[in-house]
Amino acid sequence: MAFRYFTVEFTIEVHDNIIRESGGFMGIRDGGLIDSTLDHVQNDFYYPELEDKERI
Repeated sequence: MAFRYFTVEFTIEVHDNIIRESGGFMGIRDGGLIDSTLDHVQNDFYYPELEDKERI
């Protein structure tokens, strides 16, 4: 099964929409954390199945 992962751009767009709706601070403090998190989830060697990815 091939997964379709979030892009950094999509992740930021969703973040901004949530902030607009619920309040909070706009902007990204550390873009590297977004990249790191998305790369981590996409690591099929450590997380080969969907159930494995849901746990992180």
